[in-house]
Formats: sequence, C-alpha cells, structure tokens
Amino acid sequence: MKTKTGKNRLFAAAGAALAVLLLLALVPVLGGRAHAEHYSVYSYEVVDDKVTITDVDDDAEGILLVPGDLNSCPVTKIADSAFAYCTEITEVFLPGTVTEIGESAFYNCSKLGRVRIPSGVTEIKEYTFYGCSALASVELPDSVTGIGNYAFGGCKALASVTMPLKSVTEIGNGAFQGCESLTEIALPGGLTEIADYTFYNCNSLTSVDIPWGVTRIGSTAFRNCSRLASVQLPSTLKTLEVDAFAFCTALPEIELPYGLKTIGQSAFYDCTSLTKLAIPRTVKSIGIWAFRGCALESAVIPQSVTTAGDEIFNYCPALTDIWCVAAEKPDGWSEYWKGVNSAAVHWGEIPAPTDVTAKGLTAGGIKVSWTLSDGATRYNVYRKTAGGSWARIAYSYDDSFTDTIAEAGTLYYYRIQAQVSKTTSAYSANASARWLAAPAAPTLTNYTSGIKAVWGEVKGATIYYVWRAEGSGAFAKIGSSRTTSYVDKTAVAGKT
Repeated sequence: MKTKTGKNRLFAAAGAALAVLLLLALVPVLGGRAHAEHYSVYSYEVVDDKVTITDVDDDAEGILLVPGDLNSCPVTKIADSAFAYCTEITEVFLPGTVTEIGESAFYNCSKLGRVRIPSGVTEIKEYTFYGCSALASVELPDSVTGIGNYAFGGCKALASVTMPLKSVTEIGNGAFQGCESLTEIALPGGLTEIADYTFYNCNSLTSVDIPWGVTRIGSTAFRNCSRLASVQLPSTLKTLEVDAFAFCTALPEIELPYGLKTIGQSAFYDCTSLTKLAIPRTVKSIGIWAFRGCALESAVIPQSVTTAGDEIFNYCPALTDIWCVAAEKPDGWSEYWKGVNSAAVHWGEIPAPTDVTAKGLTAGGIKVSWTLSDGATRYNVYRKTAGGSWARIAYSYDDSFTDTIAEAGTLYYYRIQAQVSKTTSAYSANASARWLAAPAAPTLTNYTSGIKAVWGEVKGATIYYVWRAEGSGAFAKIGSSRTTSYVDKTAVAGKT
C-alpha cells in the first residue's frame, strides 16, 4: 500500500513503454442536469499492448471516467493502490476492458459512493475498497469467484451487497468488517467457511442464512452484530470458533445442527437475549466462557461432550437447571466448568417434556402433543384410564402421537417420558381427553308443537347439539339437549 506525497512520479519498467497522460474525462448528463468537465492525471504503463493504470493524481475529485484504451491499447488492469487516498472522488466508472483490480486499489477513498465493476473481473482483492466509508451499494458481476481479506472493511455506509450466488467460493477474513449499515446479505452456495472477522461489527445486520456446505464459522465472524436476531446454520457445520457470535445481544435462539463438533471459547459470550439453545449429541468440546452472560433458563449437555472449559455458563442469571446426560463429571471437564450461577446440576438425567396436551379427534382417536426436550432422541407414551395402571403404549420421535386404539367415550390419561440412549427423564405432567363417536341418524316424528328428534345415547357425551337444514340448504345449529331427544318448535308446517 502506498502513501501519496506529491504529483511528481517516476516509473520505470524493463521492456515497458511508460507514459503520463493528461486525460479529459467528459462527464455525461445525469438526471437531466449537465455536470462540469473534470480533468484528472492518470499514470499508466503499457506491457504487451495492455495498459495498467498505476496511479491517479492526489487531488482528483468528483466523477472519474477511466478510458477503455490509451495509445490504441486496451486498459485491462487497475494496479495495487492506484486510487488509494483519493479522498475527494465520488464516482468511478471502469471500462468493460478491465479484468483485474489490484489490492488496495481504492483504499480509503472516503467519499467514493459508487463504482462500476466490469464483468470480466474475477476477484475483489484484499483491501480493495477498505475505508470507502461513503460506498452505499455494490454489485459484483457473475465473473467474480473470490473476495479478499478486508475487501470492503470499514465501508460504514454499505447497505446493499449483490454477489453471484454460484461463482463465489471464497470470502476472506474481515471482508465486510465494520459495514455498519448492512442489514442483510445473501451468501453464495459455494462457500465452505465463514472466515475470521467476516462480519465483525456489522451492527445493523438482522438475519443471516449460512449456506449448506459451510463447515466452519471463524473467530469473531459475527461478533458485535448487536441487531442479529435470526441465524440459520447448515447441517454441514462442524466448528464454531472463538467469539463466533459473541455480543450478538438481540439473538433470542439458535438451532445448532446435528453434526457440530466444537463450540469454541466465548462462542456466545454475552448474548444477553439468548434463552433457548440445544447442544446436539455430536458436540465433543465446549470452550471456556462459551455461554457466559446468556439468558438461558436451562441447558442439556449431551454425553458426547468430553472436554468442557472453565465457566462455560458463567453469569447466566436465569439458569436454573443444567442436565448432564453423563452419570458423573467426565475427566476432560474443568473443575470450574459450571461457573458462577445458582443452577442445579442433574447428572445422568434429561429434562421431562412440557406442555403436554390431549385432544379427541372427530375422525376417531386422541392426539397427544408436547414440547420437545433438549437432548432427547425419542419419547415414551404412557396411558391409563381412571383407576387403572400406567402402561407404555407407544414411542415417538416427534412432538406428538395419535392414539388410534382409544375406545370412543372412554376418558384416558397420558404422560410422556423423554429418552436418549438408556437415560430417561422424569414423567411429564398428565393430560386427559376422550373422543366421541357420532350419534346415529335421529328418528323424526311429528309433534304437537313441531318435530321431535330422537337418537341413541353416545358413550361419554354430556350434551348434544342439534343442526337443521331446509331442503338442499346448509346446516345450521338450532339448539342443544342434555338428553337423547329434542323438539324443534320453530319448524314450519309443510316444509321439509
């Protein structure tokens, strides 16, 4: 990276023709208003009949139009740091002949609000637009395959990034660090990692969907994304590095995928809104302070965890229960793994299912539903009748079960038990329900004041609702009865 100190520059290159050209950049009429003409000095060199723009005058300002050819040779490259520290330029239009933009090419062009990237450029190199604090949007052509380290770092006004979702396979460290206006971004499907510091301090970012194929989220990748409220992680993810989501204070929950192996040091440090998080059964290592300062109310640590660092739940004020599937503390866990909190530790247990409900179905049977327990892989369904004994009738791998053998009219009680391997939870609270068979078609007879309907008793029913239709019209509810008959006194004589 260069530091500009003056206008006089000397260029020498073996076998290269070197020239300094005073170019008149004619600015087109934009929005119906003519802009003033602008002069700018470009330094360039010609190698193999191709032109590289090597430098731009320090006091260049306003809109710059880079020509497509010089001395009848196409302009194909913008050299490293060519526009660096041109703090007064506002727009740059690069010709379609350009296929390469060098490192730090527009470094610290603090007023640059717009730049056109030609369709032949294949890489946005490191620090290319670093510190372009006025750059509000950028559209990368389909030819781009990679974005270098800190390429857009410090672009505080950058609110919109459009990149090809198929061709880009690499985004470097800190590529969008400090892009404070970025609210969302669609990430390409060819990525295999979210590199270190990629979105560090992007404090307007509200949601992110990590594409399938990503196996690693790097150190500090989303640290200080204080408005990040929604994160979707792929099933391919294996590693969350140090501080990956630290200080994401708006994040209420996150689903860690089955297959994840490592939760790094301070991965969710001070995620003060994080109330729900399940650690999958594939995790082997949890780093120091991994969940420090979170709002978790309970936590389940699966038996797969063989290494746990110091104070992984330190200062989690809402934490009341920690369920450890292991029967006792593994040797690889720190003596101070729990940290400072008042949570009760349950060894060899997992939490019981909650919010159990039972509902009779009109088509027959009873549906039992519950809230899944963290760490469980299946659920045992128990049933009994009043005065009877509990018996397991089924198991489920989901959050519900339909009892299709329940007899109509019989009141049944249900409770659920969570299980992982041979470890089981306590039983849930009970829920009860019955389902009712439909009454047989009623017998209708004329009555002194209307029509009398009589039907057979339905086991378990306490009230019957009566519906009526006239001719081919729709049925409507006209009354109810606690017996097995009803007199329709509103029926009109002569009508069917």
